[in-house]
Amino acid sequence: MQRECDKYLHLNHESCKLNQAESAVATFFESRGLSVERLCARWLSEKGLSPDFRMSRDNQPLFLCEVKLIWSSTAALPEGDWHYNNTEEYRRLIEESEKQKVPLLALPDQIALWKGEIPYPAEGRNTKQKERGYEEKIKQILNKLPVALLPLEVTLHRHDPFIWRDEEIQAFVIDLVEKLELIGSGQIPHDWYCDFGTYSGHYRQPRDHGRFIHNFIRVQKRGDHLVLNSISHLGINWQKIEKDCREAQRQIRFRLYQEHGGQDLARVVVLFIEEDLIYEYLPDLDKLKDQIKRHIQTKSPDLSAVAFCNPIVSDLANLRFIVFHLAQEHTLSLPKSIFDNGVSIQIDL
Repeated sequence: MQRECDKYLHLNHESCKLNQAESAVATFFESRGLSVERLCARWLSEKGLSPDFRMSRDNQPLFLCEVKLIWSSTAALPEGDWHYNNTEEYRRLIEESEKQKVPLLALPDQIALWKGEIPYPAEGRNTKQKERGYEEKIKQILNKLPVALLPLEVTLHRHDPFIWRDEEIQAFVIDLVEKLELIGSGQIPHDWYCDFGTYSGHYRQPRDHGRFIHNFIRVQKRGDHLVLNSISHLGINWQKIEKDCREAQRQIRFRLYQEHGGQDLARVVVLFIEEDLIYEYLPDLDKLKDQIKRHIQTKSPDLSAVAFCNPIVSDLANLRFIVFHLAQEHTLSLPKSIFDNGVSIQIDL
């Protein structure tokens, strides 16, 4: 990999050091037969106005690339998206009921939510960091109870996008203890099931703002004491992704304007996020496309493509991307061969 910083030895290049995500991207593109040049963040006095890489083939520049780490992407919807998604959900259900020629079946609180009559929760959004705190609180409570001696391994899958209040945690632990005591005595809790030695069940409780606490629990008999693991599925923070893509567009645009004198190149953003987009949107890929169009294509129209990647894996040359090709009439498209490594998914918008 070439380093533009070598041309400016008199500058302090501390901010130009590669982080793990940038190293992974450089390794990936080199494995695709591209020449990778690390661009200098200090090449002009304006800090932060340069993308991370210039990719070339046969000495011909192909595209500029900016890499973003979005560890805060796993969080609940911001308020604007909250209202938008509720309205869209209502619209789709109305269309489906009209198509099927059947009345729309919904509870009064669901309709109130769809119509915007239920306010956005004052507690705000959940995060991975807060989830770790909830897990620690649950462990502390359980360790003081007799169930701590049961040889059980509990895996808690959390699907709650909003802050878990202390009184809600207490109510959940009381319910969980009852279930664990039954399993410890060889019984299957009501509304749970047992499949090949794994006990599974749901904990679902309504909240005053119209959404539910939704936990999925798996229990296995193993070990010599109670062990709790927590896995959170909190959704995608599109607001943060939108902001980072707009910043990347600005960095690439500035570099092209200053350096290439009107010569245009394809413009690519690689985003590392905690959640798997396909897992989150598997039932409705059209909904995923709608989010990409709304938050990236319309807000960052200069971009040729945006590639999502899950957290760093050990095999850096075989990263799996979900690539959305965004090129419109005024922008250059990115050749699909760039990401065609046999495991990545590429989608045209």
